[in-house]
Amino acid sequence: MLSDSSKSSLLGPFKKQFRSLMGKCSKLWSKQNQSAQIAEYIRAQCGVYLKVPNKTRWNSTFDVLKQLHELLSTVPLKMHAITDRCSLSRITAAEIEVVQEYTEIMEPLAQSLDILQRENGMFMGYLLPTLCNLDRKLEGLENKPERYTYCFQLLRGVREALRKLFAAIWEDKRLLLAACLHPRFKLDWLESCQAATHTNKYTMEALLKAEIKMGVLNEDNDQSSDKDQEGDDLEDDFFNFLPQGKKSAVDTAEEELVRYLRSPSREVSSLHGFPRVLRCFLQHNTDMPSSAAVERLFSTGGNVMTVKRHSLSDMLFEHLVLLRHNRNIL
Repeated sequence: MLSDSSKSSLLGPFKKQFRSLMGKCSKLWSKQNQSAQIAEYIRAQCGVYLKVPNKTRWNSTFDVLKQLHELLSTVPLKMHAITDRCSLSRITAAEIEVVQEYTEIMEPLAQSLDILQRENGMFMGYLLPTLCNLDRKLEGLENKPERYTYCFQLLRGVREALRKLFAAIWEDKRLLLAACLHPRFKLDWLESCQAATHTNKYTMEALLKAEIKMGVLNEDNDQSSDKDQEGDDLEDDFFNFLPQGKKSAVDTAEEELVRYLRSPSREVSSLHGFPRVLRCFLQHNTDMPSSAAVERLFSTGGNVMTVKRHSLSDMLFEHLVLLRHNRNIL
């Protein structure tokens, strides 16, 4: 958005102040990295070192500006003393306002990324509810009574970009099923989701019923194939009755779905009480919505395969990676 905007555009004032701010911060980060005396002075004044952006982390810009905003809010005089010590221009009032507005607007997006990049307890069913709640939070910021001075167009641009990028996935039944099969969300999240215009609680409940019935039929077919077909046919023809009050497997599946939707529990472990729902949950929630876990595993592999250990066999390398990656379990 910044590269495509001009000085005369609505994003121009933000672009001017933001680039001026980032220029000052870049010089400050360089001073901290290059001089041990400056680094210790910063730590003595603020109690911490300044965070530095990392291009391999999506939230790094937000994290460093959030820290800067907290320092400028709590110890502004000490921050001015640091810039004076580094012979840099002080951060102006307009730039401080830009930092405050930027961190407030980008915080929901950063939180969403942190949620989706988790390794433990993360399932594909988190994707649509996270995007839905992200848009709802951004809409709340857009409708605030006090309008932003510099970052209002940034807010609109981020929201429009997210809608455009993820417009197609709201028609994906697999993602909708993944979300509704997760006990944390079920059907409740659809009420506040403006993006899922073609889907409501009733259509999703019907889709869930059809999915679970299909799973039951497939299970019955698999089980029947393992039995003596001739003997089963003979017994089915002879004993063609059901005990009074007993219902078919399909009816039982519908009752199980109703109990699942009415259950107050939001824990994944509660699915053990709903075996058919659990089977469908595993089918649609095995994949993860982010590749961050895989990228962390690659980083572990890079730390194992060093220059002095380049002759490791494939099996030994795999064992070392798994041991290092899972050492916290022990």
